[in-house]
Amino acid sequence: MSQKQASTNNTSFTVSLHGATLRLETEQQLFLTYAQQYLADLLTSEETSPGVRVCLHWDACPSQAWYNGSVRYWGRRIWQVGNKVLQTETLYLPGLQLAAEWSNRTLIIDAYYRPVSKLQRLRFRFGREIPSVFIILIYYLIYFPLINYLEQTRGWGLLHAGAVSRPDGAWILSGLPGSGKSTFTFSLLAHPQARFLADNLLLFDAEAVYALPEPIRLSLDSRALLPSAAKQRLVDTGRNFTHGRRDFLLRPEDRDWQNQPQALLFLGLANRAGCQPISPGMALDRLLASNQTAREIHLYTQFAAALNLISPNPDMMGDRHIATLRTLLSRLACYEFWLAKGQELDQAVDLANQILTVAPAVMELE
Repeated sequence: MSQKQASTNNTSFTVSLHGATLRLETEQQLFLTYAQQYLADLLTSEETSPGVRVCLHWDACPSQAWYNGSVRYWGRRIWQVGNKVLQTETLYLPGLQLAAEWSNRTLIIDAYYRPVSKLQRLRFRFGREIPSVFIILIYYLIYFPLINYLEQTRGWGLLHAGAVSRPDGAWILSGLPGSGKSTFTFSLLAHPQARFLADNLLLFDAEAVYALPEPIRLSLDSRALLPSAAKQRLVDTGRNFTHGRRDFLLRPEDRDWQNQPQALLFLGLANRAGCQPISPGMALDRLLASNQTAREIHLYTQFAAALNLISPNPDMMGDRHIATLRTLLSRLACYEFWLAKGQELDQAVDLANQILTVAPAVMELE
């Protein structure tokens, strides 16, 4: 995907992901500026009608008309009037309410955010950004609507996984939180022909996986474990994030946007690096378990539950994604893969390079 000069002004900007475009409008300048910096890899100048339109109303609430007349209440703070649905409660961000509808194959979302904390209201009043609030807003207003649009129009699904493209196909890296997934994903960039797809969220269909670009954030301790060739491809911006992490950049030529996968490695930690083949069925169970533990997947599931009530393609939902994932995995070499806890990753990378040619029943590095 080629990135063009961003189309922005003082009240809106447009992003594009795999041909799906989203236009965000808001008068909240602090959030607008933060979101454009956060989404720099997706900003575009495309002038075509967007598939998704989002308007953020700051310090506002939906009209009382939502609760009058012919209204259906579905529970879990979800209301419906005709072909419009209102979600009056969102996970991890009290004060955010979302109203959505499909119109002529365009997903239209009106978001209303009123900070419920006095401290937050004071900080926003004096022009102080709150990254924890802005990042959750970016997921609800940008990533999730785009994911839902691709889900509805193309049948794509969402995984909590990383991926790296290689000359012979992509490697998918999955694992439970704390398994070293992100660090190992970046370590595979030591291969000179490897290109980065994702380290957290990954889109898929029955044939390929697709990048969902997010800012790259690593702790300096994690970066120190990477092979030297991988470290050289991550450019330290010097900007600190939360929990001791820093922002890093990759050159455009070190990124990829989609690829057909060759292998899946489900990661864990052990005293020494090792691997063992698993069946596609077991790999499916591992991936679903990883999805269930990811906060972003949990947030998206709640977001999509409301939109599915007005879905233009209800057959795209539910078991359809599992069947698609099963088809994708049936073509892959699938492994449980253990990283040596606290050790540099060079040996684990060497082992990963071996397994696709040696195809062992069990391999361990002494």
